[in-house]
Amino acid sequence: LDIIMRALRKAADQGRAHAQFTLGSRLWWGTRDLPKDQTAGFAWLLKAAEQGHSEAQFLVAMILGGDCGGSMPVNTEMRIHWLRSAAEQGHAKAQHNMGMFYHKGSEGLPEDKAMAVVWWRKAAAQGLQWSQLSLGGAYAVGDGVEQDEAESAVWFLKAAEQGDVEGQYEIGMCYVEGKGVTKNVRRGVRWLTKAADQNHVDAQYTLGTLLLHEIEDELRDHQVGARWLARAAEAGHKLAAAAYAECLATGRGVERDTEASRTWYEAGAVHAQSTISLPLGAEPDADGFVVGEVSDGHGKGRTVRLQLSNLSETGIKREMARAAKDGHADAAANLAGLAGDREATAKFCIGCGSREGARCARCGVAKFCSKDCQRKMWPVHKAHCVQWAQEAAATRAPASCD
Repeated sequence: LDIIMRALRKAADQGRAHAQFTLGSRLWWGTRDLPKDQTAGFAWLLKAAEQGHSEAQFLVAMILGGDCGGSMPVNTEMRIHWLRSAAEQGHAKAQHNMGMFYHKGSEGLPEDKAMAVVWWRKAAAQGLQWSQLSLGGAYAVGDGVEQDEAESAVWFLKAAEQGDVEGQYEIGMCYVEGKGVTKNVRRGVRWLTKAADQNHVDAQYTLGTLLLHEIEDELRDHQVGARWLARAAEAGHKLAAAAYAECLATGRGVERDTEASRTWYEAGAVHAQSTISLPLGAEPDADGFVVGEVSDGHGKGRTVRLQLSNLSETGIKREMARAAKDGHADAAANLAGLAGDREATAKFCIGCGSREGARCARCGVAKFCSKDCQRKMWPVHKAHCVQWAQEAAATRAPASCD
């Protein structure tokens, strides 16, 4: 090891960029044979970056942005300088980050959705799944590019084929809903299963509801559907908890258990003001419907006829959105709270209650059926949109320097 380290230091002293990068990164993180020295490590990394070493440029940019710990002061201007240098040399992660910062208008860059797409496309073409996913989202709703559901599905599929769990979920939904691809529920279920196997709770919930209620008889499997709902419910998914409570109440896919049903129903209970006056375990009619009253919490509501499968948190809140669209004043007043419900807004358009639509390109969470509904709901969606976009960025972006 001593011989190797002496050779590495000698090469770095001779100005070899890769040796400088290797020595700098080892000193920054510390290794078994080389104690951590972040001041010296950063100095070597900077020497390599100045010679055009793209990996060193990217790592310097991450350090200057505070993404790698340490005591180096944040310097946004120099962070973007080195990130752009790496990106222009074809560094895929740097390209992805440039796209993120342009998309959000952060780190001193102006908000420019079209430029974000340019950078994402470069990284996606190199196979970076984060960018493939972001590009798919941009095409899905026309964010920085003309909306093209077929192109969106192409990029979601590329990310999915690399094992990206969000890509698997998105392409699964594309096949289930026939968006950008020929509708193929069987293929959609296969992709959703891959995502569910990676503990994607929305995929687990969607699979559960599909297998229990919404697909053709040959694919329907009540027992498997109930198991997926149970897994999502155990992970804290409130809609799944309510749906699993329904399974236990009716004996669909599981042994009927009224007491356990009540426990899960409470776990998935609506915490917003919306409620529905219907006894737990109510029996549906011959067509699978029950009648109840959806209330906005102010003592006013309307009678609705719902499928038992919709008597969950999302079903109730969807009816509230519909009531608001129909002119129910108190229901409309409750939309501000509904807009902050991440799970509900991901399932239906809060502007009208429609299940059809595309996700907001900025946050990737809320669903809107049309530009009109998106514009109408922007005042109540805006604050949540920013928060969710930041959370998504923290998840998808390279949070470390490896």
